[in-house]
Amino acid sequence: MTNPVFSALDLSLLIRVRVVVSAVLSMVFAGFASGLIYAWVPIRLSALGYDPSVAGMLISVFAVGAVLGCFITGALVRRLGQARTWLLALGMLLISYATLAFTEQPLFWGLGRLAYGVAMTQLFVVGQSWFNALVTNRFRGRVQASLNTLFVVGIGVGGFGIGFISVDGSMAPLVALGLTVAALIPMLLPGLPRVPTPRAAQVRVLRAWRISPLAVSGMLFAGGVTMLVQGYAPIFVQAKGFEPAQIGLMLLLMQLGIFAVPLSAGFVSDRVDRRWVIVACTVLIVGCAAFASEVAGLNFFFLVAAFGLWAGSTEAIFSVTSAQASDHAQPEEYLSLSSTLILVWSSGAVLVPGVTSVLTRLFGVSAFMIVAGVLALVFLVFTLVRLRLREQPEPDPAADAAVDPGLDLSDPPLR
Repeated sequence: MTNPVFSALDLSLLIRVRVVVSAVLSMVFAGFASGLIYAWVPIRLSALGYDPSVAGMLISVFAVGAVLGCFITGALVRRLGQARTWLLALGMLLISYATLAFTEQPLFWGLGRLAYGVAMTQLFVVGQSWFNALVTNRFRGRVQASLNTLFVVGIGVGGFGIGFISVDGSMAPLVALGLTVAALIPMLLPGLPRVPTPRAAQVRVLRAWRISPLAVSGMLFAGGVTMLVQGYAPIFVQAKGFEPAQIGLMLLLMQLGIFAVPLSAGFVSDRVDRRWVIVACTVLIVGCAAFASEVAGLNFFFLVAAFGLWAGSTEAIFSVTSAQASDHAQPEEYLSLSSTLILVWSSGAVLVPGVTSVLTRLFGVSAFMIVAGVLALVFLVFTLVRLRLREQPEPDPAADAAVDPGLDLSDPPLR
């Protein structure tokens, strides 16, 4: 039964930290598996004789699954609770990797990636809504950034592992299965609380737009550009003749940017107007896309630097816009808002790679850099317009500290 007056401070500091740590650990292992598969799929498809655009299409199929997940996750959370919905998502990941391990047909791989998209949506919607219920504005930017960033860092570490295993058979998806089993362990340990679930669990795009137009547009932008850099960077370096070990090294080194930029952005956004942090990250994406397409050429480490800062900036926009929307929302809207924002993110992740895969056939594998740069310029203009139109100050998370201690050692004892 829903408790409309539930507060984050109704649970002790220890319980709330336990939820955050368990979810983050689980996401890190899921990230290891995802990164390994991201690196392996284009290599394996190329070895089987398929065009790079087929790998690009699989990225779009994943995003379609993410869209479907937005419509079912709210109902699952209300029926099963946060922890069981999380475990169900990990089970779907096991099915997805099993499909890759035991077949070699792109059609079945597409079904597996569809299930992967649904599962990842469940993990992010549950994680965001769960964390929003357990933390306050004072810490929201940092906590959200930690969940998203460490998952993506896990992707990079997993991708680096492609250089240490055989890419000729199904070893990579079998390893991914083992890593996903490891992701189950933190969530199977007893003691995770079930936070009361809001009644508003459905997708409500118009309501999300009223809460924060910048968050909705930012998620649409971040979804598309994230899929471009995470999905097309391995395809690009594969097409340019780099070895599988170099692809894995690139995915690992990219994590330096993915780790540093979002965590820094989350920390700063808890202290200043979050919209200026979004502006800074968008400018960085424009610069990195231009640098990678016009200057870096085939210099491996220049490409790594550009892709790393680019990927880090997109993850920062994802986290900061999510926190910015939650600042303006009511607690009972957190689940609905998370589902809606992930839906918008997934829509961008479907549309942008889909269009880019067509452009790749026409203009080559460098097309994704041009697309990303143009989209970043459009979003930058929109953000600056919103800053000018909405002159009143954004909610100041730091100003809430006196009345809203958040994750502070003075929290009340466990009830």
